[in-house]
Amino acid sequence: MRGLLTLFSVLGFLALIGSGLYYGYGMALQYGHETIAELEATLEEEINDELLVLNAEVTFSKIYVAQDFSHFGFEVQVELDIQPDEVRYGKLQIADMSFEEVDSLDVALYTDVSFVLTQDPLTVQGEAITYAIVSLAVWIGFWILKVFFPKRKK
Repeated sequence: MRGLLTLFSVLGFLALIGSGLYYGYGMALQYGHETIAELEATLEEEINDELLVLNAEVTFSKIYVAQDFSHFGFEVQVELDIQPDEVRYGKLQIADMSFEEVDSLDVALYTDVSFVLTQDPLTVQGEAITYAIVSLAVWIGFWILKVFFPKRKK
């Protein structure tokens, strides 16, 4: 019986570590969203200056990561008031965080990570805190239960 309680308490501790990692993922997701918002604002300014329009809307519709993890690829939707909408492509080098516009992306060389755009970082962090509370309660609860089951004497 003590072995089973020890197993459950170890699993509770591993779940606590996992929830901490999930919270870290939520923090990284928040940083990613902030970086994308900054890139969108910078691109809007550049496109407004380039095309001499007042309010271009820039939206990152797809995000790709290169298979060798050297850079990110982006598919950018540019919505203009006067002209028809257009699609542009860009690369963000991971080493020096430099962004360059390219004519096209070979999607076969990339992995699609667009799901990052749809996840809410605050929701992920809230779920991680909930998981941490539950796993901490399990971990502590099974250690307390072990006290009531003394070791067997041979």
